[in-house]
Amino acid sequence: TNTEYILPNGVISIGNNAFMGCKNLFDITMPNSVTSIGDSAFYECTNLESVIVPNSVTSINSCAFADCINLASVIIGNGLTSIGALAFSDCISLTAIIIPDNVTSIDGDVFYGNDNLTIISNCNSYAAEYAVKYDRSINLQHNFSNEWIVDLVPTCTENGLKSHHCSRCDEKSDVTVIEALGHDFSTEWTIDKEATCIDGSKSHHCSRCDEKSDVTVIEALGHCFGEWQIIRKVSCTQTGIEVRKCSICSQEGMQIIESP
Repeated sequence: TNTEYILPNGVISIGNNAFMGCKNLFDITMPNSVTSIGDSAFYECTNLESVIVPNSVTSINSCAFADCINLASVIIGNGLTSIGALAFSDCISLTAIIIPDNVTSIDGDVFYGNDNLTIISNCNSYAAEYAVKYDRSINLQHNFSNEWIVDLVPTCTENGLKSHHCSRCDEKSDVTVIEALGHDFSTEWTIDKEATCIDGSKSHHCSRCDEKSDVTVIEALGHCFGEWQIIRKVSCTQTGIEVRKCSICSQEGMQIIESP
């Protein structure tokens, strides 16, 4: 007949081979005094269906639950730090297991022979690294903030992005488009080019970018020439030349002085 076994309070360690081959054992209750589960402690307990490992347990040793082919539920307490080699090997009914963050040592492929298992763990945990190393299916648990983080700032013409970030890794969720802001043109005129002897220009500028609107010509002011200066005197045989220069742009004007 199937047997349920309750370990008495005060038991500190479940020794090596303690329940090895107990094929009638279908349930085991461990008190919070237990700190370790020994090598092959439940090896080939083929009718064991579920195990709750209390928070007091820090280590599950090699082959502790190996060949428990009907073991379908394992709940591991937060105190566990190490899992020995082949601890859950050939537990073919076990499809998912949550490995807490405190686990920092997993010796080899502890789930050997179980290709249908999914490891559930927090991102950036040792268990997550282990799952990648042994090519195990993994369901990463993230801690996404409720606050939006702007990943890409929108501009006047380009959309931006925002998302919820995980506090433990770089993963993002709910990536959402922030629509482009559009231009914000000032109502005030900005002089882009001062009018001098040639035309200038003015426009309305966007407060967020370099875009301009309503580009308008400012008419040229005209040249401001000085007095004529003779650079070649007129003679009986040649004409004279005189020039004058604009005081604004330095453009020169020239005219011929005809011979009398």
